[in-house]
Amino acid sequence: MGFRILVKITFQNLNKGNKVSFKESIAIVGVNSHNISLVETLISAQSNFNLVCFIDTNKGLNGKKVAGINVLAYDKKPIVVYLRLKRIKNIVLTKGYLPEEVEQKLIEDCINNDIKVYKPELLENNNSDAKETLKTYNLEELLFRETIEIKNSKIIEQFTNKTILVTGGAGSIGSELAKQLCGFEPKELIILDQAETPLYEIEMYFKKNIPSCNCHFELVDVTNLEEFETVFKKYRPEIIFHAAAYKHVPLLEKNFKQAIKVNIFGTKICLDLAMKYGVNKFVYVSTDKAVNPTNIMGASKRFAEMLGQTAYNCKKNVHKMQIMSTRFGNVLGSNGSVVNLFQEQILAGGPITVTHPDVNRFFMTIPEACKLVIEAAAMGLGGQTYLFDMGRSIKIVDLAEKMIHLAGKIPNKDIKIVFTGLRPGEKLYEEVLTASAETLPTYHPKIVIAKEENPCVDTIEEVMVNLKRLNHLDRKEVIEQLKLIVPEFVPYE
Repeated sequence: MGFRILVKITFQNLNKGNKVSFKESIAIVGVNSHNISLVETLISAQSNFNLVCFIDTNKGLNGKKVAGINVLAYDKKPIVVYLRLKRIKNIVLTKGYLPEEVEQKLIEDCINNDIKVYKPELLENNNSDAKETLKTYNLEELLFRETIEIKNSKIIEQFTNKTILVTGGAGSIGSELAKQLCGFEPKELIILDQAETPLYEIEMYFKKNIPSCNCHFELVDVTNLEEFETVFKKYRPEIIFHAAAYKHVPLLEKNFKQAIKVNIFGTKICLDLAMKYGVNKFVYVSTDKAVNPTNIMGASKRFAEMLGQTAYNCKKNVHKMQIMSTRFGNVLGSNGSVVNLFQEQILAGGPITVTHPDVNRFFMTIPEACKLVIEAAAMGLGGQTYLFDMGRSIKIVDLAEKMIHLAGKIPNKDIKIVFTGLRPGEKLYEEVLTASAETLPTYHPKIVIAKEENPCVDTIEEVMVNLKRLNHLDRKEVIEQLKLIVPEFVPYE
């Protein structure tokens, strides 16, 4: 193949200028068989690119040619130094080829220097115009880690031919969980939500894209006991992923009664019905905002985690239902996420609104979060809270600047960034562990178990009785009740 490409390069050099008067410089990061196969497309007469070189970590290749293309081996200098020296404005990058720190540094440098980063696999799809076949990585792919793949046969077996219920199944996490669970060929998959339009949309998605999955779509409110129980009677689920919740912090500070109603009582009803109808496994989808909460949403989610711990250890759990919680941070692209907001603001010409210069968050992609939820669910035996490796936290202002660069704009010149102040109940940073908690490892490098104290059953029962008078309680009284169960809850004032 190398000789054939070399001949083609010579031919292209003899015919320069016949079709394209200007070609953008491009480099391929990594010398391997797949990347070498891209050369022919890039040096074709139809290509809008001038392939300058390969860039690789192998010092032995420095100064040599592969398929007629020079190889530049970088040493201690950042790769972007070589790109700027050669005036290269485009690169082809295979994610995972470089060490993680080197790759992340390269991507950040490319964003800051307006160097476009392309995927390698799309270069071969069309011979007519190579530039049009090159697609850039989307934000999730570019800034965050590759999602994991579930290949453990024991995990797959746990969900195959089972009846599985996903509450909040039309939401960002719930719908992705449902899509991934379909891949395990469950006997039945019940997707339940109280939001009519999103549930209709996810039903249409399944009918079009996954018609073979035996799915049922139930428009049900988890806080309505009688209505919810009909679902258990009808389907007799064996496994439940409880993702139904309210999550928007500022909104729930004002509508605090809804946070209690859905996040606490909705979870309690679901747990009670699961126990009554002999469910084998109950997986609660929690959040890092449950740790040392400063808002009612976070406190309500921590309360719900403790309800699960209490239910697992109680005498009524005669069927030994395995109850566990999974706790992780923000997910990119979820409904109402900061990424979606920034994209809308950039399209509108700005400004981008950030609450505080120092606010930072952990982020995961939705597929990665859901795969880890499923993996934790399969490994869990009950009574545990599973935490996910969220990688490094990201300053929100840095995220905003990167998104502006990716849009081909200059921060605070083309698109302004405006700081609006922390919102009610908002933290500067999130945590995944309480101060007194420890962790235990699991066989999965991205999942650990939090060792946390079991809640007092009597206190929980007393508070649940008091909260049933929710319509007669004001915000201060609700906070007082929550602090009896979640003493680390420090509400904003």
